Amino acid sequence: MTLLPILNIYIVSGGMGQTIDPRDKMRFGEDSTRLVEAGARAAAKELGIRLVVEDMRVEIGDVVAEFDGGRLRIGSLEVSVDEDQWAGFKTLLLSFLANHRRPPTEAEVKELIFAATGREP
Repeated sequence: MTLLPILNIYIVSGGMGQTIDPRDKMRFGEDSTRLVEAGARAAAKELGIRLVVEDMRVEIGDVVAEFDGGRLRIGSLEVSVDEDQWAGFKTLLLSFLANHRRPPTEAEVKELIFAATGREP
């Protein structure tokens, strides 16, 4: 088992995949997605950039991520993902905006994809 520090949240990697470290579940609650989204909305408003969060699509300024039920597409990047990995990626993307107060670069998007899927795009 390996702990990977990602945006101050630890992902436990090993066995059948990746899960959120139980210490972080206790610290942030079982599902902090709503808090992350609220932080991202506040950052987008502060920056004056467009933020769209839908089930299958997220737009942060010019960064557009789409999920078609089996593939994640963002810019020229594409990777196979399942629904849980899409949900994780979406949350990491919103968390990035909330924490860094800017959209991610392509290199940072690649890191977020790797964090959510364990695979490079």
